[in-house]
Amino acid sequence: MEAKLIDRETAETLTVGEVMLPNPKTVDVAITVGAARERFQNQTLRSLLLAEGDRFRGVLERHDLPDSAADEAPAVTFARMDVVSVKPTQPMHEVLPAFEQLRERRIVVLDENGETLRGLLCLKRDGRAFCIEGPGGTGHSRAH
Repeated sequence: MEAKLIDRETAETLTVGEVMLPNPKTVDVAITVGAARERFQNQTLRSLLLAEGDRFRGVLERHDLPDSAADEAPAVTFARMDVVSVKPTQPMHEVLPAFEQLRERRIVVLDENGETLRGLLCLKRDGRAFCIEGPGGTGHSRAH
């Protein structure tokens, strides 16, 4: 399936909620270090979003897992909670500078309570468009 995109100029006129991927792929907070390492064998996988139900519990990237960590250890121990996040109601024109300042292509979208995972903003590598959900609720959320 081909990715659905919205160009950056159009995105600037919308809210985060209108641009985000509303159902990003997550892994359960109980994932072990060994299971996370196995997933990271897929070189296209940039990060794992850890969740407990719909509650955001952190982002885990390859480099967050120390070589010394035991495979059976809980991966959430190494996940980062201090990631930049935005709310669905925020205007995109306020959020776009964060992509340049942080040199990030993905930003977590949390509800007003700061815990409920609502989505993911996914800027294409060239910086000119965002991935959006396709027809029938099939976004390309696996590319986070």
